[in-house]
Amino acid sequence: MEELKCFPDTVHTGTKVLFFNLGEDESRAAFGILQQLRDRGVAAELYHEQAKFDRQFKYAEKKGIRYAVIIGAEELTAGQCNLREPAGSIPTTLSFDQLLEKTDF
Repeated sequence: MEELKCFPDTVHTGTKVLFFNLGEDESRAAFGILQQLRDRGVAAELYHEQAKFDRQFKYAEKKGIRYAVIIGAEELTAGQCNLREPAGSIPTTLSFDQLLEKTDF
């Protein structure tokens, strides 16, 4: 099927943004933002379980996901998130609105 070019180019595009799973409330907020990004055509996912940072970063690295969004308890209260690109770099603090306005995923 690939040889016949039956798949659109977007099929080969993997996840661009991984939202870390840091707890129930944080994940609920992350999922709402994730859905808004998806509505804008950004391939995003939420890590499937609550786990340590290391494990979630390794998952992102293994899948080639460029951006990690971290929403902890403090960030949730402030309406902010930390965006890391690539994993291990210094995070950038953004408001939820600024993250949604970002166009270079």
